[in-house]
Amino acid sequence: MAKYKRISSSIVEATQFDFGMEDGVLAYELFSNIFIGKFGKGEPYPKVSLRPYHYNHLGQSEYFNWGDYLVKNENGIMQWVRKNDFEREYELMETE
Repeated sequence: MAKYKRISSSIVEATQFDFGMEDGVLAYELFSNIFIGKFGKGEPYPKVSLRPYHYNHLGQSEYFNWGDYLVKNENGIMQWVRKNDFEREYELMETE
């Protein structure tokens, strides 16, 4: 993970979500937005509207959008930050 400095001076590790990092997806029909089902990692995903999820440190599902950032704070807790919020609040310190 690359290191980022928060404008408020705290330093975190973060990575931008990429396809394949999710633990599964919720699938919805494209135009009616009707829920189809929950599909776990490794299962074939249907070609519909997909909402990815990831299990947090408590084992609960957290839902996020494609392109959001997974941030590990100073306490080691990982959380999702929306892409626009992250890019406004953090600047890259170094690359790996």
